[in-house]
This record gives sequence, structure tokens and C-alpha cells, in this order.
Amino acid sequence: MRHEPRRKRSIELRGGPRRSSLRVAILLCDADDRRLDYIVDLQHELGQAGHTAGLAPRTRAECGMSVERIARMMKKTAADAWVVLAGPQAVLEWFKEEMRRWAS
Repeated sequence: MRHEPRRKRSIELRGGPRRSSLRVAILLCDADDRRLDYIVDLQHELGQAGHTAGLAPRTRAECGMSVERIARMMKKTAADAWVVLAGPQAVLEWFKEEMRRWAS
């Protein structure tokens, strides 16, 4: 019978390439949208996919539906990606132009 010291072993799981995690901000229309099932599901699914999902600090209604106020709030919010719920054309156009500038 051999008496050798036990060696510690560890198991390392090797999957595919590691995906980067995104900070996803969700811009709601008004405060009542927080309780919508699909918003809760969206946050959960993004979390399960390894991302951090949270609601924007203010809703469009809380910004007075002002594109300028929404734009200021979005610029101050740390996010890699945005989900805009029922965004009006003016907000989506602003966002599109901002993304073009960011990509350049």
C-alpha cells in the first residue's frame, strides 16, 4: 500500500470564447411601465445572458417628453446599450445620430 500525500486537484471548465458583458439601460415611457411583465422578463433574460440590465434613472414622462432632457439624461447614464420603450421618432433620430458619432 502506497502512502503518498494527496495532491489537490481542480477542475477548470473550458467553454467557448468568453462574451463581454454589457450594461443595458432601459428607457421607459412612464413609471407604470416598471411593472410590465415583458420589462421584468427582459431584465431577467439579459441578466441570464451575463449582462447587467437596469432601468434608466428617469422615464420619458419624468423628462417631460423633452428630447433635450432625455438626451442629457442618457449622456449621464453609464450604459453600453439602450432599449427604448415606445420611443417617439425625435428620440430615436437623436439616438441614431449619437450612435453614428460614437462609432466614428
